[in-house]
Amino acid sequence: MKVMLLDPNGQLGQDIICAHEEAGEPFDMVSLNRDQLDVANPEAVGHALAGVDFDALINCTCQLRTDEVEDNATLAFDVNAHSVREMAKACAAKQARFIHFSTDHVFGGDVTCTEPFREDAPIAPINVYGASKAMGEALARLVCDD
Repeated sequence: MKVMLLDPNGQLGQDIICAHEEAGEPFDMVSLNRDQLDVANPEAVGHALAGVDFDALINCTCQLRTDEVEDNATLAFDVNAHSVREMAKACAAKQARFIHFSTDHVFGGDVTCTEPFREDAPIAPINVYGASKAMGEALARLVCDD
């Protein structure tokens, strides 16, 4: 099994790499960082992933800094929504599993919640970041059923 990890340098990517190493590296993992894959350009994402072989794709990319996102919604939606759609399309074309992560900003920022949000929890984005992530999740589901 070959797994593609996008954005291995962030906190989530580093955690996944550590877990993979601690598990004895049970599968091949190839990483692409932001220098190698311009997630701000959705069309480039689709083209780049079409030429790479993988069985699963783990997306750790996002445009996160909420203060920057509020001032640049176009970039947020390109990275968190439109590029995610292209990732999901590439997975569907390869019959590969797409692993994508949500955020509490999608679910209304309920700080009293003590359980992880379920995939079918109602959405209520609290800001541009949450709205862009929610749109990415919806677009991914439209083009990839795995």
